[in-house]
Amino acid sequence: MIRSLDLNTRRDQTRKMLTSILGERIYITFASELGLKCHGRLAGLTAVGLSALVRQSMPEQYVGPLPAIAVVDDDLRSGKYKPDGAAMVFDAIVLHEASHIATSAVTSEICPVDDSESLRDLVQVPWREWKSHSGAILWTGHDSKFIRALCHLHHRMESRGHWVSLDLAFSHTLYGLSSAEKYADSLDDECRSKDWLPLSEALSRPMPEKFVKLWQDDVVRSLGLFPVSKGQNSVEHF
Repeated sequence: MIRSLDLNTRRDQTRKMLTSILGERIYITFASELGLKCHGRLAGLTAVGLSALVRQSMPEQYVGPLPAIAVVDDDLRSGKYKPDGAAMVFDAIVLHEASHIATSAVTSEICPVDDSESLRDLVQVPWREWKSHSGAILWTGHDSKFIRALCHLHHRMESRGHWVSLDLAFSHTLYGLSSAEKYADSLDDECRSKDWLPLSEALSRPMPEKFVKLWQDDVVRSLGLFPVSKGQNSVEHF
């Protein structure tokens, strides 16, 4: 169970939990540790080049190329949040980014030994301009596979005694989609009934019809939406 409100300790506890759930070791880092200067609305990211930054900036923590998450911690440590609020936001960011790892086939085998400079440049650009999230479709990079993985990871963390806010982890209005809670409901008991399987195997099974129907309805509805205005900044992005 994860109890500490100290962000560094909480990070270490969460890393152990997610390593168990994902079935592979990962890094969870803070942007401040990596010396990343991030665009103001970026809250977190995962990228194949992040482990190269760990090797460069945190050699004592480096154990080889692994999937990695970076949490932008400027706001979390600024006093903007009370300790429990900062912990809640941290948990949500990590859950979101771990869902990207679970669905993007990011494994240690494809993590480059050195890709640090291009990544340092990338994080200074608004995330909507990244290739993986760009285009007129608001949910690009956050499709049905991502949402399903998010729900499964959320359940597995809760089953280990760690509650994380699905609402904070998935800003559905930003993507023009239904809430993660609604998607979790549409999975019925899939998360519980398959939590004994390795996560990758559970996610390889056919999606429940109710979940697929909700996704299809969302996609049709989202085609009538327009991209978020560049001036809109009322939602935390990650």
